[in-house]
Amino acid sequence: MRRFRRDRKGTAAIEFGMLAPVLFMSVIGIMALGAHFFQRDQIDEAVRLAVRDVVAGDIETQAAIQSAFSARLTAKGFDTVTPAVSILNESTGRIARVALSWDFKVAIPLTDMIDTSYNVDLDIPI
Repeated sequence: MRRFRRDRKGTAAIEFGMLAPVLFMSVIGIMALGAHFFQRDQIDEAVRLAVRDVVAGDIETQAAIQSAFSARLTAKGFDTVTPAVSILNESTGRIARVALSWDFKVAIPLTDMIDTSYNVDLDIPI
């Protein structure tokens, strides 16, 4: 019995076996959060390009503005995000108010799904 207590062979493997699940779950969780931030960045890029289309082009109707936003979002792979567009006549000029809402679930191992919502509200002078 004393011989087994003094023998240190295999301790690294046992320690790795105890820490590996925590390490792997952390890496998978970081990857899930990275995917969330990547998709959020893709929505921001689609919105930026749609705003550029509206401002630089001759797009002034509610349907045309909604179509421009939907086309850019669909091109980035966000078919479920639907923009809500309203046209306001302000004293400073016409404004297109656009609202987007996107729900995303982040799956981190050994935790509940984290529901997040990303909202974009903007006013575009037309």
